[in-house]
Amino acid sequence: MAFEFLRFTDEPTFVGHIVWDQGLAQHFLDYWQRLSGPDVTRGPLVDANLKVEPTPAPKSQPPVDRMLTLFCPRDAPKTLQTLHWYADVMGSAQHILCMTFAFNLDKVFSDVLERAGTTLQYAVFDKNLKQDVEDQIDQVGNTVIAAGAKLAEGDMENFLGETLTGFNKNQYIHDKFMLVDPLGNDPVVVSGTANFSGPSQSANDENMLVIRRSTRVADIYFGEFMRIFDHLYSRYIVGKMKKAGTSNPDAGFLKEDPKDWVPQNFTKNGRKDLRRRYFMGE
Repeated sequence: MAFEFLRFTDEPTFVGHIVWDQGLAQHFLDYWQRLSGPDVTRGPLVDANLKVEPTPAPKSQPPVDRMLTLFCPRDAPKTLQTLHWYADVMGSAQHILCMTFAFNLDKVFSDVLERAGTTLQYAVFDKNLKQDVEDQIDQVGNTVIAAGAKLAEGDMENFLGETLTGFNKNQYIHDKFMLVDPLGNDPVVVSGTANFSGPSQSANDENMLVIRRSTRVADIYFGEFMRIFDHLYSRYIVGKMKKAGTSNPDAGFLKEDPKDWVPQNFTKNGRKDLRRRYFMGE
């Protein structure tokens, strides 16, 4: 048995793993021992990490008979093969994608979010995107965004003002995971310490697990993702409304006339329509 704890601190959200598989646990122990060597350098570390698990081929799917252990550093800075493979996996979602971005949004991932389609995509960010990037994603119509935010006093009826401890640069989330069709029969979970960024793959000491076809693991992760998303989404929307000067502290209740809120849930392939159909099982 091996414990893999993913950077627990005082404020942002995190996940952790307990690895029970003996062979997988040995990979982690060997990795930590490589890192603890007094003369460790990048070159031999990359070679050893790739020997444990070569980078999957472009467009390939994760194996169904075992978990992948993708230790970093592993990629050349100019090619970032693993990062592009993560984007391939992200783009393979047929029904729903859920993904966290604790730091940046790399172009290989924004390209997927900006791709038109009928896959419902959820993306959670620690902070607001640049407005032009958010606008490009928003125009596609199948991605729902939430970003780290808190309520000030008076922002919403019956809510107190919220404060942060200020202990961390990342104020809201530090999770790094991706869920591909988590409620289906063939889900994929990618989770670990590595940010979905170039430096994490090419320079940092990181570890990622790729787990396919474990419906139990995917269900647990999906519950945690939606907990984070729902907490931040309302605060994110309130912040956008305040910025636009349309904030209404008394809002938060359904409008009395159904025609004022029901039709938007049936606009074909719109965000609300995709959410309604997916979660209603249509």
